[in-house]
Amino acid sequence: MANGRLEIPDSMFFRNANDLSLQLIIAVTQLLFLLYQRQIWARAMGMLGMAGALICMLETAARGAFIAILLFIAVGLALARRRTKLILAGLPAVVALLVWLAPSGVFHRLTLYEPEDVTRFSKRHGASRAGIATAAARAA
Repeated sequence: MANGRLEIPDSMFFRNANDLSLQLIIAVTQLLFLLYQRQIWARAMGMLGMAGALICMLETAARGAFIAILLFIAVGLALARRRTKLILAGLPAVVALLVWLAPSGVFHRLTLYEPEDVTRFSKRHGASRAGIATAAARAA
């Protein structure tokens, strides 16, 4: 863990916590397949795998991955057959479990917008705040 974020330092692909969280989101979507199997053991393995991937994803403290998971849950709830049952029973249980298992610094980072992010970017790439704002305006 560097800077309180989960990452794999000697990995060619996952040195950055954001890259690791992206791969974990892909794993969650692939493990969703197991939840639609008839065998109980397959469903249990899917749920355990998804829980582990979500916990590790939260430990990466990647804000973009957190937003992607929220969108994934929203789309899943919108397309679910038993939407009311999922909202009333499943959602509070999942939220309580994630709050209980996630490290305390994760939610601070997920809800924090640091102006230093722009300063750090500008120092690293030699850009000014005005130049970054102009580039962002052009892209929009």
